[in-house]
This record gives sequence, structure tokens and C-alpha cells, in this order.
Amino acid sequence: MAQMLLEFARSIRWGLYKLSSARILGLDVDLVLHFGLGALIFAAAERRVGASRAAWFLAVLILAKEIADLFVKSQLRYITRPTPAVAIDILTDVATGVAGGLTVWLIRRYARRRRQAEGAA
Repeated sequence: MAQMLLEFARSIRWGLYKLSSARILGLDVDLVLHFGLGALIFAAAERRVGASRAAWFLAVLILAKEIADLFVKSQLRYITRPTPAVAIDILTDVATGVAGGLTVWLIRRYARRRRQAEGAA
């Protein structure tokens, strides 16, 4: 059983490595996925719980994902402080996820103001 779980963890690690090294139109897939998923999660959560709670929800999910990445990308018995390269990767992932959510919020805010202006005219 333990060997099967270890093989499963290795395959996930290998898949994450392959995924993070891919590029779309010159951009790292990692950036595109973080931006897109941040936008998608924020958009879905905002409709249900409002913008403020959706922002907190997105922040918690991003932080949980980054903490999990630290464990997945390192050997369990050798988990230490992140190197500068890993820290920059974490900050980039967080920034692009937040940027995706912020983009959705700005687009929806612009659309609401435009509808209000058309209704007042």
C-alpha cells in the first residue's frame, strides 16, 4: 500500500514538473494556469458570497496550494527554507492568481458602472 502511494506521489510530481516546464505562446503554462484559475475561482465565488469573501477565499486557496507545492516539490525529509528561486516562483504564482481575480473584479465593476450610466441616461 505504501509503495503504491509513493508511486502515485512520484507520478504527480513528474506531471507537475512536465506541466510547469511547458509554454503557451511564449508564456509559461504555470502563469497562464494561475491567472486563469484565479479568475475562474474568484468569478464563481463572487457570485455566491460577494467580492470581499471571494477575495479571502481565493487568497486561502492560493496559500494552501503554495504550501502543498513546497512539500510536493521537495523530498519530505529534506524540507528546508525555500531558496530564492523557489521564493520568487511562489511570489509569481500568488501574484498571477491574485491578478486573475482582480481582473474579474475590475471587469465586473466596469460593466456595473456602464449599466448604471446607461440606466441614468
